[in-house]
Amino acid sequence: WVENGYAFVADDPAGIRVYDVTNPANPREVAVFDITLNDYCNMYLAGDDLYVSDRSAGLQIIDVKDPEDPRKAGSIGGTIRPHALHVSGNYAYTLSLGTTLHVIDVSDSQNPREISATPMSESASAIWVAGKYAYITGGEDGLIVYNISDPEKPIKIARCDTPGWAYGVYVRGDYAYVDRKSTRLNSSHIPLSRMPS
Repeated sequence: WVENGYAFVADDPAGIRVYDVTNPANPREVAVFDITLNDYCNMYLAGDDLYVSDRSAGLQIIDVKDPEDPRKAGSIGGTIRPHALHVSGNYAYTLSLGTTLHVIDVSDSQNPREISATPMSESASAIWVAGKYAYITGGEDGLIVYNISDPEKPIKIARCDTPGWAYGVYVRGDYAYVDRKSTRLNSSHIPLSRMPS
């Protein structure tokens, strides 16, 4: 993850390495934060907090207000074993082992707490949150959309078939861009106004 002249790199087993990349031709390591990375999957930077998902260690939060002096904030594990992650506002949205959508209140980054866990029938692999909707790729089930206007009760409202295995998703403007896993690089762009319910 690169932001404001710094690159945050997951390095199992060392932890999170931070590089000053203001001079891209000569990146300089400025910090190493010791964090459990048994089965690292993803990270997301929101404000001063870096969120790290690990299928074994759960969701870990690092305070990077000073990127050269990162400090541990909070963490949450148990049944939360996230491989996909998106943070929006006061909430972190994670997919655990492809079967459950967890919504975690991170308004207090020192004490994150789960507020909902929604079982999914699809084999979920990636998530993107935009406004009151969560867009989730579900393998052979295509793109699935949840209404998360009430984070405590996400509701599945739409699904769109995509050719092949839907693997990754990115939403910009009126379109969702979906990576399709196959023998070559594929993608689909889906007008959100045409999503079936």
